[in-house]
Amino acid sequence: MKDPWRYIFRASTANPAAGAGASRLAAMNAAARTVVAIEARHRGRPGGVAGLLLGDDGPTPADWRRLPEGDAHDPESHAQYYFHRHDGAPGDLGHFHTFLRAPGMPAGVRPLVPDEATPWPGGRGSVSHLVALAVDRRGRPSHLFTTNRWVTGEALCAGDDVIAMLDRFRPAGAGPSPDVDRWLRALLVLFRPQIEHLIHRRDAVLLEAVARQGLQALEARELEIASAMPIDVTEQARALAAISAKRQDPAGGEV
Repeated sequence: MKDPWRYIFRASTANPAAGAGASRLAAMNAAARTVVAIEARHRGRPGGVAGLLLGDDGPTPADWRRLPEGDAHDPESHAQYYFHRHDGAPGDLGHFHTFLRAPGMPAGVRPLVPDEATPWPGGRGSVSHLVALAVDRRGRPSHLFTTNRWVTGEALCAGDDVIAMLDRFRPAGAGPSPDVDRWLRALLVLFRPQIEHLIHRRDAVLLEAVARQGLQALEARELEIASAMPIDVTEQARALAAISAKRQDPAGGEV
């Protein structure tokens, strides 16, 4: 791979070297190994890792159920997620939404847009959406995307604060399968550069819309997806391996 950073930042205008220190690179490499190992364990399962939440139904037609029932929530880290099964884009199985609840948020988080009509931070049950992850019919991660409040009903935090929450997404025993918890956590580490870019892009899109339409833009269905990007675990891992080889980054374990 001639320029692996070009792959990782292909949809970003950010400086490719930003945030790519040795510790970040090592964490992303470890996350890649974790994702690959977990996906290999469930390769024969209908829906892959996501199939662990589908039970005996497997990847059946859309019903927009939220799985697991009542969402997956870790009371220690306050990480939360659920899977939406649907038939959206051709070949899609559904998507995961990832959140952090208010008790797990860093101190001093700010709203993206001050809104006097919406209590802030909204109590212990208030959540901040981190990123959504779409998977194909085989359960392979295919896209990342962000949303507005019409989708999530969240406390819409400023992007820099959402990025600071990513390291706090540590679901453990949150859902019915530890492998789903670890897989989602590792994916948020593996694709951290892309996720940060998408969150900043979300802010720009929503702030521009608010300037034109007012606060109603935060609830507008036509802005339900504020930013999106295709992803590929194999290509991301290959790019990281090439970068590590150039830097002679030592191999490590799983996250």
